[in-house]
Amino acid sequence: FARNDLFTAEQQYDSSLDAFKIRLGMPTRQPLIIAPSEVIVPEPSLDSVAAVVTAFEFRLDLQTTADQVDDARRQVKIARNELLPDLDLFADVTVPTDPAKDEGGVDFSLGDGSYTAVFTFGSPIERTVERARHRESLINFERAQRSYTLQRDRVAQEVRNTVRGIQQARFSLQLQNRNVKLAERSRLGLKLQERRAPIRDVINAEDDLLDAKDRQDEAVRNLRVSILRYLLTTGQMRVSSAGQWLAPARLVPLSEPSPDGLDEPGGSRDPDPLTDRSGHVNIDPRWVQPVRIVRPMMTP
Repeated sequence: FARNDLFTAEQQYDSSLDAFKIRLGMPTRQPLIIAPSEVIVPEPSLDSVAAVVTAFEFRLDLQTTADQVDDARRQVKIARNELLPDLDLFADVTVPTDPAKDEGGVDFSLGDGSYTAVFTFGSPIERTVERARHRESLINFERAQRSYTLQRDRVAQEVRNTVRGIQQARFSLQLQNRNVKLAERSRLGLKLQERRAPIRDVINAEDDLLDAKDRQDEAVRNLRVSILRYLLTTGQMRVSSAGQWLAPARLVPLSEPSPDGLDEPGGSRDPDPLTDRSGHVNIDPRWVQPVRIVRPMMTP
């Protein structure tokens, strides 16, 4: 069974490697070696209200929708202007010069000039087409407003879901850390009684410890993915020109651990296991804040 699991894992790794080559635009026959590396992803300071406000400021798709609302508002103003009376002014001034001179200079004969000024006033009597355009622009503006409001609500929902996902992943990691400790204690107890303990119990203890460590690694992976998903949802995911991830300054280490060492989701948290042993977090200062969103007014 172990050999079969190993063979299955190798096949899955090769398939994932080929899919990664396709994503990079590489030929699948070209050899590629994945260098082992670890990306330090500290847990952000979780605040649902602040996270939603950050998403409203930094989500580029939401800014695009807000710009569309502004465009629809300008179309309403243009259509409303077409309903107003028309007043046009036309002026023409002709000053003759001496035809015998190559250059007239400033010696004009003002008395021989002709001057014309025309005012044209158009009364808005028949504006059926203009009224139809104005009504259409109002409908488009209300539609753009609804789309913007709906997208804001969806963004807020996504952000709250990612915050809850981080809390759940964090709580699961704490459980797996405790599970590993219990498995280590169980194996140590059997090691001390190895001569009297059945060999099958020793093997089961080794398997339990291995499974606990696998679940711990999976919990660490889930926590990191949930944090990256949180950054992507709030619009804080930044990648440098070299393809490296730039951590925003809002990612901070966690607070002190609770007395029992196990926190409920959403409660106080112990130090982040994803940081180094000294407690320092690798924060890239090159992260640049994007342009803040300009919230459109909700009236035309």
